Amino acid sequence: MIWKKNFWHYVLIIFVWQTPVLQSATFDNPIDLMPDDTTKIHRLLEQTEQLLQSAPAQAYHRANQAAQLSEKLDFAFGHAKSVLFMATSLAAQNNYAEAGKLFEQVAEEVSKNPKTKRWYRLQTKVFEEQGIMFRVRGDSDKALENFIKSLKISEINKDNLGIARSSNLIGELYYGQKSYDKALGYLNAALTMSYKVDAPVLIADNLHDLGQVYAAQGYFEKSLANHKKSIKIRKNNKLLKDLGMSYSSMGEVFAMQNSNDQALLYYFKSLSIYRKTENYFGLANNCIKIGQLCYKIEDYDKAIEYFSEALSIGQTIKALNIIRDAAFGLSQAHSALNHFEFAYNNYIIYKTMSDSLLNVEKVKNIAQLEMQYEYEKQEQAKTIKQQRRDFILLVSGAIMVLVIGLISLLYIKLRTKHKISKLQQKQLNLEQANLKGELEIKNKELATNVMYLIRKNELINDIAEQLIRAKGNLRRENQRIVTDIIRELQTGADDDIWREFEIRFQQVHRSFYNNLMEKFPKLSPNEKKLCAFLRLNMSTKDIAALTRKSTSSIDVARTRLRKKLEISGTDTNLISFLAKL
Repeated sequence: MIWKKNFWHYVLIIFVWQTPVLQSATFDNPIDLMPDDTTKIHRLLEQTEQLLQSAPAQAYHRANQAAQLSEKLDFAFGHAKSVLFMATSLAAQNNYAEAGKLFEQVAEEVSKNPKTKRWYRLQTKVFEEQGIMFRVRGDSDKALENFIKSLKISEINKDNLGIARSSNLIGELYYGQKSYDKALGYLNAALTMSYKVDAPVLIADNLHDLGQVYAAQGYFEKSLANHKKSIKIRKNNKLLKDLGMSYSSMGEVFAMQNSNDQALLYYFKSLSIYRKTENYFGLANNCIKIGQLCYKIEDYDKAIEYFSEALSIGQTIKALNIIRDAAFGLSQAHSALNHFEFAYNNYIIYKTMSDSLLNVEKVKNIAQLEMQYEYEKQEQAKTIKQQRRDFILLVSGAIMVLVIGLISLLYIKLRTKHKISKLQQKQLNLEQANLKGELEIKNKELATNVMYLIRKNELINDIAEQLIRAKGNLRRENQRIVTDIIRELQTGADDDIWREFEIRFQQVHRSFYNNLMEKFPKLSPNEKKLCAFLRLNMSTKDIAALTRKSTSSIDVARTRLRKKLEISGTDTNLISFLAKL
């Protein structure tokens, strides 16, 4: 809620320490009585969140407990959330250097974990809280940088609630820089998104902030209209603390228009709520506003009454800025009433507090420089780390290109080799096909020749038989001549037929005899002949005709041959066996 949120978020930044009441805050259901460690972690985180605004030191202690327990259980999300709360509580205690380190730590933890919904929401929260810390420290550029990061993450993940929250923070930042047009742009966008997700608290916050921007621009009617809408929502949702702020803001708008009665009316409404909620800083700040307005309308006694109450509260809660402003108001009011001693005493308090605040500001500036140094140191470390990563990526890329190049060359080589192999195989297949064709031709020629030999042998046999039949009718001396002719025909024919057959057979089946004799060297010449005939798949009848033997003799010869070839049983076919040689 514009600049006031900064104070509430970090317990009034530099000026507020915990009151005794806050320091003695207790909770029901003690942690030690929780049934299991996971429940303890969740309970500790709940308590931390409740204590962040009211007692940051206690919040840090509980967040630290949750972090230790989460680390023990290896509960990554619980640990990251605990460290975030630790960072936020340290920022609220003005320990910005240590807070910055913890913010960096939790950012690194988040980046190492899977981007589920709860993790990216935690990541946006990290950037938001870090941005708020930078805004409080007056470093608007870094604050804006973190808020933009948070907004982008929410946009990427289509988290409308996160978009609304981040847009609101950016709008508030621009309001603080008096860039009112930019502030209106982001706040209106945040309001639209808040209505879309039906987030009444955020709707009321945006309406309130728009009211503040319009008031700064002098558009009082628009300002009041937005404040009234915000008040209505806060009433309906019983947001008393925020309602007190809305009434106070309404009073400021009326005071700017010199509508003093209306201004006092809303200031008193705000005062009533701050008393109920024990919001001491809000109460003191409102008393100062009432005192200033009473001084303006020259009701000095009333002004002294409210400035005195503000001074008392400021001293109780040790809020230096409240003490300073209240003392200055008392000095002016007493001076107006000629109470010069009181006026002087209060002026001394005012000067003392101003000097103290100046010293605090110096300390703040030193802390800012330390924080800036730490931040730049971390950024430099990140840059060096990124440069190393880039170098590793560059080298890895070069190696990868080299490897890909080598793989490509190897692939091309293998592909070429494969093509050559394929061509060779194709050539081999072609040669084999040619050889097979030639073999088939030769087999056909051999088969033709065998048939020719069979027919030739049959013809010789017929001639011999005719001569035998005609021999009886011839003279004795002629019979002797015919007998010699018959014997010569029969013996010569066998030798010629077998010689011609063997020549042609070896032309076709060159290695058959070698393989046969290598495995079965004890085969007789007739058995070799029979093997050759069977290799040509000749029938028993054809073999008998060719060899001028009976079919039964051929069958007996085949049986003997099976034994010599060591073929037992009937499972193995003799012709198939010989074809494999």
